[in-house]
Amino acid sequence: MSGSDWSSKKGATSEVYARDDFDPELQTSDILAPRGAAPTISKEQPGSWIPSTPGGSTLAGEANEEKAITNLDHGWRPWKVVIGCFCLILPTYGLLSSIGLFQTEWEQNQLRGYSKSKISWIISIFGFFDCFFAAPCGILYDQFGPRILLFVGSTIYVASFVGLAFSTTYSQFMACFVVAGISAAAPTTVGFTVVSQWFKVREGLATGCVTVGSAIGGIFFSLVFQELFNRYEWRTGVLILAGIIMAFMTVGNLLVERNESQQTGAEADSDWDFSAFREMSKSPKFWLICVSMFAYEMVLFSQWGSIPSYAVSTNFGDKQFYLMMTYNL
Repeated sequence: MSGSDWSSKKGATSEVYARDDFDPELQTSDILAPRGAAPTISKEQPGSWIPSTPGGSTLAGEANEEKAITNLDHGWRPWKVVIGCFCLILPTYGLLSSIGLFQTEWEQNQLRGYSKSKISWIISIFGFFDCFFAAPCGILYDQFGPRILLFVGSTIYVASFVGLAFSTTYSQFMACFVVAGISAAAPTTVGFTVVSQWFKVREGLATGCVTVGSAIGGIFFSLVFQELFNRYEWRTGVLILAGIIMAFMTVGNLLVERNESQQTGAEADSDWDFSAFREMSKSPKFWLICVSMFAYEMVLFSQWGSIPSYAVSTNFGDKQFYLMMTYNL
């Protein structure tokens, strides 16, 4: 058979060898693909080939992401953040856990001419604003991170107790606790939020270590109030209290940081999406949890304020500090 006959019968084979669009960066499957098929060229360095999943993500990228998630629970930085969050919760919620001791001090000294119900408004407004302004502080946290929010909130919080030391009237006490309640929302929101960005497997343990700062703070400040109110005059005692609060806040500001590798919801999508809330609101379990938490918090907050007053009214005023300490256990 002549060469020309062989070429005419094997035209398909000769066409393969005649391709002039060969690219060394093409993968093996692309080289063998029919003419006109779209080539798949790696976006990495020229000549490299990275296996990919059907969804388009590289296996190497998934491995790195999995490694990053696994490393969330390891190392000293996550537990450093836990210590910092603990130091933020202790002088805020911990102080709130023994807030009723302020009321008995005022009833017996500075605000002797006022009724118990009117004095109780001062400490009640502190707890209300601390919880109410948590939502705005959460939005600010998502947008700006914890640094600025913590610094501003902690500074104002400490300053409110310095002002409290120089207060002598009902309106002054009320103003100081209004400012303290609003500013306390910043460190408490950061303390309960940022720790979840550093843990995946041990998130429950880490959050529990932060939350226990409220109980330990209640015990700690019950003993502190006993010493301050019995040994010092009002101004000196509260200034010492402000110094203690400032020390804890300083440690918290230095240790707490956001995990930049964990993208927040606000960074992922700037639009507010309430679809999840709409779905949850249809569930009876969701409302049952809401009612249960409301009842729990109402009992908890009311006892923080009423136990010291009840102890004084039943001639157990010298035991009120130990009663509050026991209640926080």
